[in-house]
Amino acid sequence: MKKYCLMVFMFLLILGNTQKLFSFIPEGLYITPKFIFSHDGNHTYIKDDGNRGYFNYLGGGFSLGYSIPTINKSSPVRFEFEYMGRNVIGMTNDIAMHTLLGSVYFDINFFLIKEELTDESYRQTLLNKYPPFTIYLGLSVGTRINDYLINKENKIENRFSKSTIVFGFSGGMAFNVLPYMSIDLGYRYLLDTKIDGYHEVLLGIRFKVPKL
Repeated sequence: MKKYCLMVFMFLLILGNTQKLFSFIPEGLYITPKFIFSHDGNHTYIKDDGNRGYFNYLGGGFSLGYSIPTINKSSPVRFEFEYMGRNVIGMTNDIAMHTLLGSVYFDINFFLIKEELTDESYRQTLLNKYPPFTIYLGLSVGTRINDYLINKENKIENRFSKSTIVFGFSGGMAFNVLPYMSIDLGYRYLLDTKIDGYHEVLLGIRFKVPKL
């Protein structure tokens, strides 16, 4: 009985302090589930018909970001930490690619770029109400891990992993459909230390974490 009373007490304590707990969330924090298509134009394989094929990947992941205003306050800078996983399509699921990236994005809000905003008007327009459309440019750095599942003659499967540092250059558009949500559509070019490049198309849904 004491155990259940203690559980109820802890639940009421947490419930009563929910607002205080969320008050520690910094304003500008957001999370973004993402979907990705990647094209590897560096490596090819021979198809059944004798033609060369390219490796294409399809996958998804998420990112955690934080948006801060710049000096003009109409074009915030965003910092993101992102994980994406991809599986090769069209031939086998034994090949996968993972990336861990840290990125910085610069948003350009055309509808507000010429306005001089005060602290209060900035809060009303960008924090509480997004502009309807923005474009963004970004730079990324991190690591890429390629996984290969190799079948031996005795049918024992061994996984082979290869990692390298990658740099990303991206641009895209954000459609701010709700005050707390935007749809991001962008292109990114990943370049590793061997000068191998990957073309990527990303679709994300950015959710602003509320500050209660």
